[in-house]
Amino acid sequence: MKVLVAGATGAVGRHAVQQLLAAGHFVRALSCRPEPPAGPGSQEPHAAELTEAITLAGSCAGIDAVIACAGASLHIGAIRQRAGFLHVDLQGNRNLLAEARRSGVRRFIYVSEDIRAHERISEEVATSGIPSAMIRPTRLFSACARWLPWARAGFVPLLGSGAERTNPIHEAEVARACVEALSGGAERRTIGGPEIFTRHRLAEMAFDALGKPPRLLVVPPALLEFGCSVTRTDVIAPSYGTLRLGDYLRALTAVAGSAPSFWRR
Repeated sequence: MKVLVAGATGAVGRHAVQQLLAAGHFVRALSCRPEPPAGPGSQEPHAAELTEAITLAGSCAGIDAVIACAGASLHIGAIRQRAGFLHVDLQGNRNLLAEARRSGVRRFIYVSEDIRAHERISEEVATSGIPSAMIRPTRLFSACARWLPWARAGFVPLLGSGAERTNPIHEAEVARACVEALSGGAERRTIGGPEIFTRHRLAEMAFDALGKPPRLLVVPPALLEFGCSVTRTDVIAPSYGTLRLGDYLRALTAVAGSAPSFWRR
């Protein structure tokens, strides 16, 4: 199968490309910062900006399926750029969906986190006429890793009490669900990791990974209204996969100078 991965250099996209190549698929790796193919396999880089429709022209030519896992960040430092987030995740994916429809793509897989822009484009994908599936992860491990730099600096900010619960999931597991969806099946699939944590515990785990005692700075929710709308409810999904967050965070701390990307899924 010939598959286009949008967001191929992002947290989920990198794993999707690797898994597709390992399964013998041809991959067109779409990114605003394309990278040369790494290792053997049928991979073709394609540079494009999702928000600029003209750059997507021809990107889906000859493609059987699209895995759309590109998007703007939910990192707390990017909240002030909410308009930019909506533009990338809504208009950008609209442009990609239109190009896929024009090119006769037969399957469209969309990674849809449970927020407003993603819900709107999910409905458009569902009614596009292209057989589709939506993969809805809870929270990615890379989003939890955003606390590591704070913990290194001495403290981690926490919105409200941190009592809300979630079961975050590794990006490789999300990518695997996307690859599985290429063969058909459920139109909407919500997935989470094997362990459930409060958000207070998630913040503490950054210190655990560094071998430091936790120091949390509670931020009144009223100061970050938009951030609170994303983080102050339980987000727990059916367990999918086996990779554990604590192992992920400890592995990151073992790599000198490692820093997760907050601007790509």
